[in-house]
Amino acid sequence: MTGETSGANSHNSLPATPTLTIGFNASGAIGCLWRRARYLILACVAAVSVRAGAQSPPHALTTLTPGDPAYAQLAALDRVGCRPARISPHRPFYVRDVRRAIARFPESPACGGPVAAALAARFVRPPAPALPHDVATDLAAAVHESATDTLETFRLGGQATIRGTALERGEFEPLWAGVRPRDEGTPPVVADARVRAGWSASDKLVIVGELYGQTSVRNDPTVRQRALRNTSGIVDAGESYINAALGRVDLSFGRSWEAWLGDDRESMALSANGPLMDRLEIGIRWRVAEVRAIIASVNDVTMTAELDSLVPGTPDTRYNRWLYGHILTVKPNDGLELSIGETILSSRTTFGFDLAYANPAMPYVITQNDSGRAGTEGRDNLIAFGGVRARIGGGHVGAELVVDDVQIDSKDREKTADQLAWRLFASAPVPVGTATSVRAEFTRIDSYTYMRDFYTDVYQQYDKPLGSVLGPAADQLRLTAETWVGGGLKVAGSVGTWRQGGLRIDQRPSNGPNGNAGKPFPAVTPSRPEVQTAFLGDVGADYLGHPILGTIRLQLAQIRNAANVSNPAALYVRVIVSGSYAFRYP
Repeated sequence: MTGETSGANSHNSLPATPTLTIGFNASGAIGCLWRRARYLILACVAAVSVRAGAQSPPHALTTLTPGDPAYAQLAALDRVGCRPARISPHRPFYVRDVRRAIARFPESPACGGPVAAALAARFVRPPAPALPHDVATDLAAAVHESATDTLETFRLGGQATIRGTALERGEFEPLWAGVRPRDEGTPPVVADARVRAGWSASDKLVIVGELYGQTSVRNDPTVRQRALRNTSGIVDAGESYINAALGRVDLSFGRSWEAWLGDDRESMALSANGPLMDRLEIGIRWRVAEVRAIIASVNDVTMTAELDSLVPGTPDTRYNRWLYGHILTVKPNDGLELSIGETILSSRTTFGFDLAYANPAMPYVITQNDSGRAGTEGRDNLIAFGGVRARIGGGHVGAELVVDDVQIDSKDREKTADQLAWRLFASAPVPVGTATSVRAEFTRIDSYTYMRDFYTDVYQQYDKPLGSVLGPAADQLRLTAETWVGGGLKVAGSVGTWRQGGLRIDQRPSNGPNGNAGKPFPAVTPSRPEVQTAFLGDVGADYLGHPILGTIRLQLAQIRNAANVSNPAALYVRVIVSGSYAFRYP
């Protein structure tokens, strides 16, 4: 559009009449509008794909659930020499820490390949779309901001799983429970459905809530809820928590799981073999050190004369129980890891919470022996533990030790059995295929480890071990090999031996170490007089291409003296087939 005037500026002439000339270039205007619309579409697509993508990565402070594929993928990379994949000896992992590990993968050739690519595809957001150079500055900034925005204010997802199990002769999983009849084992078909919601208004805070239903609770050690009415199934709250980050400090409050040292759910010190715990956790991480401390409520125990062999006429007494724990891990470099920690399980007839034990900077052994606490120390089960792990080439070696109780005085050693547990392990990469490795480990749990004279003090949660899945009076030697096909299919097999004595973590009355020094390992009982021995074999494949997950596994056990009574050797077989679909889960 243009405007101009005409005429002479003389005193004897009338002023010139203004005129307006309008020009319109239709093709140019349409082209301009199309370019603007195209860029706006790019911005919208970027925002939608990042914020509401069907499988977009979860909030950075979300914790990965037990059995999440990322644990197996990170462990596979760690075993072939990818040092950044060793995030921590303590689980669960935050999504944030997985992303940080992936960002370091380019530092090491061992961190390449399809397994690393699968992790990156799931957890790393796509880069901002490339835009033409002539895009307006403000529009380009909006597109990049939308594409890199990591804040999701609301997230809804879920997971559906169907598991089929076939048993031949009887049940032997979980190992701590020993061999049982088939009708006490895992049902032939179990369905599990979970719905999870997450909300956040900041990258420093996330709130997650989960509900799930399961068709059968039989032989599932993770269940804490009573069966629903007259059915065999349950409806319960799963992982439900508030996670927050304040600088280097992480805070987590709610229902979740914990496993310190060990692998996956398993640990001799603090495992996730049982139900989820309601707890408060505080964590601090530096480049060379990590500290974690928890306060958790565990199930109450009611002592009765009938179940616990108390003096006849003793009234039923309910004990409130709390678990406290803290651990320090020092990592001077990527090749060495040192951990030391302790837990204490306290039981009280009153409310039970003990502020002295809640102090994460106070050693429990000092608090327990405070002279002002006379009369309470007998109701506390203190466990100390430590571990070391070192790199050797592309593999690693390590050892872990749990001290439930050890007798120093010679007179005490004549009366009371030591309560120790220890584990030796090693792994090495194999230069064939993808992420191929072999590993070996030996674990021994002394006969009375985790046990006490009164069941209130036994190291258990809902009759399930807080320590090793082997339970007391057991050992296991295991050799494992695995390889990957692409980044989502793991093929693995193992062989090993397993011995188990007659003690059980859930037995009542409990049988503690007092008066049991000198008994041969593994100890037996009058009702279980024989040592059970077994040769174990396992082969299977896991498809971990999130969101579709699947497992097929064959487990064999040649067991002599099954259930700790005199029996000839017999073959026990378990076949497991499962499939899951996880939509925005976790």
